[in-house]
Amino acid sequence: MLNKQVGFFKSYNWNNSITNHDYSKQPFSQVFFGNPTSKTKGASGGKITLIYEAGECVKKLNLKATQTGKGYQIQAGFK
Repeated sequence: MLNKQVGFFKSYNWNNSITNHDYSKQPFSQVFFGNPTSKTKGASGGKITLIYEAGECVKKLNLKATQTGKGYQIQAGFK
């Protein structure tokens, strides 16, 4: 990925045109995104700079992003 590009973590147990979902039934998921690395000269030192929610589920999926020295642990959904 180049500077200022994005990646995403997307997990839905539905994929339809319904817009009033029961978000509390979204299963718990977690992922770790590590800071980018490279052995290419001049291409080191990348870092993740922004974690955000988008779409109809904003502030409804219990999103938690914890920064570590090596990237972010991201959790969403419910146990």
